Amino acid sequence: MYKFFLTNDKAPKGFYVGPYFSYAIGTFKNANKSSDHVKALKMNVAAILGYQIITKGGFALDIFTGLGFKKLTYSDSTTGTSFDMSNLTGKNVANVNFGFNFGYAF
Repeated sequence: MYKFFLTNDKAPKGFYVGPYFSYAIGTFKNANKSSDHVKALKMNVAAILGYQIITKGGFALDIFTGLGFKKLTYSDSTTGTSFDMSNLTGKNVANVNFGFNFGYAF
């Protein structure tokens, strides 16, 4: 996530907007047959709006939400074919993102 802060504060705090991108890959294996497995790919692209607070003690809290596009695909090791998760679940590919981060600013 990259943040464009809308305030002119010296520290990165206040309202911000920005792009969000995440990418993950995983493998699911059959416990009975070691050669059978399914590979999964998840990609998420979104536009985010958030607010970051930094306390006098240096602790930071960042809360964000946004709208985006999610893609889930799976490929089967036995057939080598790939398929789209949205075909299995019937869900739309648009999604709402919500999250928060907690940390220490130094």
